[in-house]
Amino acid sequence: MKKFLFLVFFVFILQVSLCAIDDPFTLSEDTLNKLPDLYQLLYVVKNDIPHEKDFFISPYIAYHYFDSKRGYDSYTDFGLFINKQIGHRWFVDIGAGIVPTKYSWSTEERAFFTYFANAEWEFQFYRNINPYLMVGLAGDLSGATNLGLDFGFGAKFFYHPTIVPKLEYRYISYGDKGFDQLLLLAFHFPLNYPTHIVDSDHDSVGNYLDQCPNTPFGSEVDERGCFTKINLNINFKTDKYDVEERYYTRIQEFVKFLKDNPELKVRIEGHTDNVGSKEYNQKLSENRARSVAEFIYGLGIKQSQVSYIGFGLTQAVADNDTEEGRAINRRIEAVRN
Repeated sequence: MKKFLFLVFFVFILQVSLCAIDDPFTLSEDTLNKLPDLYQLLYVVKNDIPHEKDFFISPYIAYHYFDSKRGYDSYTDFGLFINKQIGHRWFVDIGAGIVPTKYSWSTEERAFFTYFANAEWEFQFYRNINPYLMVGLAGDLSGATNLGLDFGFGAKFFYHPTIVPKLEYRYISYGDKGFDQLLLLAFHFPLNYPTHIVDSDHDSVGNYLDQCPNTPFGSEVDERGCFTKINLNINFKTDKYDVEERYYTRIQEFVKFLKDNPELKVRIEGHTDNVGSKEYNQKLSENRARSVAEFIYGLGIKQSQVSYIGFGLTQAVADNDTEEGRAINRRIEAVRN
């Protein structure tokens, strides 16, 4: 049973790592854009995760309930978690605690240690609240070593730039030996205090100031954390302006953001490099912007919310004398009106 639990945990952590951490081959953004959307979900561009090297510490206090099969009186649990962000929404944590309890059938006082190792997936629910789900292993050292499957859920509350309280429920199954339940209060803060600001949607505006949570990953935002612009990373074949199927998922995700924010009006802007005449590139950029906008209309967005325009070669952001620079200049952006 223990070997099986270790195997389940190892496979889960491996999958989380593949889905969330930097590509071990360090793919460039240009290379990433050429991959199918499925692979773009499994990899992130290097350095796109602002706090991937940060560690967090979380002292906690919990009510630890023991099933009758466990043979202990329920009691208060004190401990500490070390937590590391490994992706846009993924964390891993390890922790240990002490429970000063006694056997339910005896007056003998005794304390034993608990330990945890979990993977955690966090998502943004409201401006200052981030729920999360977790799964992993947990156990205790109480004369005999017990190991169980640990899963649960919780929420973090962002009302301070660096110190984040969180509430959590855990269920630990020991199979035929019974189960434990924990209701836990922790205070989650970075070890590199005070330089770190908690920023769940990674828009460089801390949660405690962010008035527009859940902006699309990679967006440019204003000082309030509200969307201003995003490069949709849609590439076209030479002299073509049809939207390829591999970009459908990306556009659909942006459309979901628009539907969640119906008051937001954006403009789809088309840009080109300097290959060809000015007139040719102007027309090409207009056609490409129109193609993307019409695809968005087809997904239920009104024309009053999304407009489009082409700028041709007039707004280069990179050197047109290099192939890499020209590739950057051939872009489709969505800009807040």
